[in-house]
Amino acid sequence: MTCEDLDALIEPMAAGDIVAPAEARAHLESCPRCAGALALARRIETTLADWDAPAAPARFTEGVLARIRKDRWQAEQRVDRLFNVAIVTGVALVLAGVWMLMNLSGLSAVGAETGRLLADGLTVAADRVTGAVPTYLAATALLVSAVAGWWWAERWN
Repeated sequence: MTCEDLDALIEPMAAGDIVAPAEARAHLESCPRCAGALALARRIETTLADWDAPAAPARFTEGVLARIRKDRWQAEQRVDRLFNVAIVTGVALVLAGVWMLMNLSGLSAVGAETGRLLADGLTVAADRVTGAVPTYLAATALLVSAVAGWWWAERWN
């Protein structure tokens, strides 16, 4: 085994994660550099094990979680904006295409005529209904008073 091969095994051996293979033990007995590196790694492991872990500052976890939520919310807002822009662009393209097709095929004149006919029809219907508006208002008032009376009776019984 070479020094380069043993370099990858020194830290796991010092931490006790692996048992040194026979070739590694033989190399450590013959190589003072690798034996010194293993001894240093074991001293570092011992020092770290003796150290008390520092306590987290007060409200550290809440702060981190709040930051994560804020970052996630901002990312979702960017995705929402992009999605909305894509939808508006798609609708605009569809409307522009329909408008161009109507102009090319002469349907825009038919559409304008249909709109005028609908407006005239609505005007005639409004003229006919105008005379019956007081009847509709009286019927609506009667219905509302009946529902209010029913509600009052149900609530107090």
